[in-house]
Amino acid sequence: MRRLAGTAALVCALAWAGSAHAEQRIETIETPSVNVDPAHAVFNGPPPSVLKANVLLPDGYDGVRPFPVLFLLHGVGDSYDT
Repeated sequence: MRRLAGTAALVCALAWAGSAHAEQRIETIETPSVNVDPAHAVFNGPPPSVLKANVLLPDGYDGVRPFPVLFLLHGVGDSYDT
């Protein structure tokens, strides 16, 4: 019974998170690294001139309050837009 309740809660949370929100937006940011030089790293496609990341900003994001973070990492050799 607990598993069913947990599954139902997860489905409700995903449905709520997937609903249309006017304030959500994706921004692409540059992510410089002292450890990775794009000119010398091996990529599965053409090497980028600068390392980047896509960031999904949630409703109500104001840059002041802390928000939870979920990092989704691509495979080795892929770029941020893969």
